[in-house]
Amino acid sequence: MTDPQEREMFQQLISCFDTPSYMRRSRSVEAEWNAVKSACLRKRTHWLEMPLLRLAQLRQTVDGQWSAVPGLSAMGHQLQALFDKHQPELAVPVDHAPLCAPARLATLKDSFDRFNRRWLKFVHEYDLETLNRRRGDYNEYYLLEKECAMISPKIARMGFIMLEPVRPDDLLREFPLLPEIPVVDSIR
Repeated sequence: MTDPQEREMFQQLISCFDTPSYMRRSRSVEAEWNAVKSACLRKRTHWLEMPLLRLAQLRQTVDGQWSAVPGLSAMGHQLQALFDKHQPELAVPVDHAPLCAPARLATLKDSFDRFNRRWLKFVHEYDLETLNRRRGDYNEYYLLEKECAMISPKIARMGFIMLEPVRPDDLLREFPLLPEIPVVDSIR
């Protein structure tokens, strides 16, 4: 189709129908990735309830002074950022009792460790087959479908980026583990 008139007629014909297949394919990949992220976020949010409750309890016990707990001053900013991000609220206030901090810290450590074990298992067992199959199909057919719609290989290739398969490590970058809490025996 080198005749400009034929090309214009072809493009008009295509525009009379549904969204071009390359766009549907792109949306399908994006929708599947969003579905995976939503499923991970739901599970993560549910499993974070107890660790965040333990974090709020320890924070209130030391009155927000992470440095009051030996070994936590170095990661105080990390714990505070986690607290600020999720804003966990206690149903029942906890007394400011620095002497209780070691026990609360041990409970926090156990809770974070349990979450991290469960989260790693979940992420490594999550079925990414559908998403990765759609990404593979995208890589294989997108340019061809776009070239048919645009009638130009040059235009079809503009902005195209091959999609790598999603792996558990990609999910962990998106939804990281909780920080590792050091073992601490006493308070200053």
